[in-house]
Amino acid sequence: AVITLVNDVEYDAVLTFMKNIQIDLNGYTLKAAGVAVFANGGSIVDNGETKGLLEVPKGYLIMNHAQYPMLPVWNEEGTGYVFVGVNPQAKDVVINSENSFSIEVRPSIAGGGLSSGDVFADGIEDNGLVMTINVKCIDETGVATETLHFAVSEDLIKSVYSNLTSVKLTVNGANNSFAKYVIEVVITSETGLTYSAEVGSFIPATSTDEQ
Repeated sequence: AVITLVNDVEYDAVLTFMKNIQIDLNGYTLKAAGVAVFANGGSIVDNGETKGLLEVPKGYLIMNHAQYPMLPVWNEEGTGYVFVGVNPQAKDVVINSENSFSIEVRPSIAGGGLSSGDVFADGIEDNGLVMTINVKCIDETGVATETLHFAVSEDLIKSVYSNLTSVKLTVNGANNSFAKYVIEVVITSETGLTYSAEVGSFIPATSTDEQ
């Protein structure tokens, strides 16, 4: 199920993932006319010690809104996509009161020879990255019946990485009508992929004696 490159590979057509197969660039270059990954149809990762590259024209990588283990980023040289791991680096959820909590999030990336600031500060403009913080409202059966979406603007992202701070979110009114609130960071890309990770949760008190 995993194909690991041991040399640079050139493929003169569009590479289409129709089955659950993963390609590990392993630090090498895969050149193709284009790549299309259907949902649940495969993935591309890079576990090499050096930076690998998917060399396709910009816009010719289509992920079809698949959940994805690594984030493709258009490289500075303009020759293709490098793949980086994402870590939301959320701090602990801070409980302000029985129905209010705060959270700080600062996504970082690993591998690929890129810094978080390079990717996220200008990422929305350069790579089509959009960051959203979702608060899922979980009922007693464990089902998310509502989700609150908080979009992170490009100006805020630039400020966070320019000033070495965090995205801060405070939620008030999280009363005991729900059993739990789950916080996740969602990053979507112009390639069509969706990256998401849960970064914390909050259980409201049922009374002041149960905080």
